[in-house]
Amino acid sequence: LSHADRARIMGAEHRSAVFTENGRILSTVLVDGFIAATWRYEADTLTVHPLRALKPTEKSEVEAEAARTLGLLAPGAEARVTFSH
Repeated sequence: LSHADRARIMGAEHRSAVFTENGRILSTVLVDGFIAATWRYEADTLTVHPLRALKPTEKSEVEAEAARTLGLLAPGAEARVTFSH
């Protein structure tokens, strides 16, 4: 199970970016089965925070999935996807 061995889905170098000091787990983005980014929705904007450089094809797939997620979070709204640096 992934919770027994998190190395199966997330590198140790990303642990502090996903798990906060108070034990909260941020929303994550999987690319090829591994955590590659976190995301946050606020004010009709879904912001993706990559944990590593995304290849152009990965970025476009993440952007498409984020747009579908926005359709669930804010149906019919003028929502947008952004990437932090």
